[in-house]
Amino acid sequence: MDKIEKLRTYTENEIENMNNTELRNKFKELQEIAEKDNKLILALDKMKKRYKLALFIVIRNSKVMPIGRKLGKSQKEINKKSYETLCEVITMIDFNRAEKEYEQGKNG
Repeated sequence: MDKIEKLRTYTENEIENMNNTELRNKFKELQEIAEKDNKLILALDKMKKRYKLALFIVIRNSKVMPIGRKLGKSQKEINKKSYETLCEVITMIDFNRAEKEYEQGKNG
């Protein structure tokens, strides 16, 4: 039985006609699917956080920190400006164009 079949909606009559063992088995199958999907979501969230932190550090170390140090700014001020710059960068990027350029770089 494929994933789609396991996720299909059962009518009230179908549920009423299932015995307790069938209901338990269906519930267990749905729990297993949800658990696998939850693990995938957690892995994607972890990857997203790492990319965000990597971008923050690149912006901070390459652009903001050198200027901040020259201006005598504190680490807190440098980090705040780095975060603000990160937010600006994310809002100004043309992601469709960036994806094409990324693929060119990736594939040579």
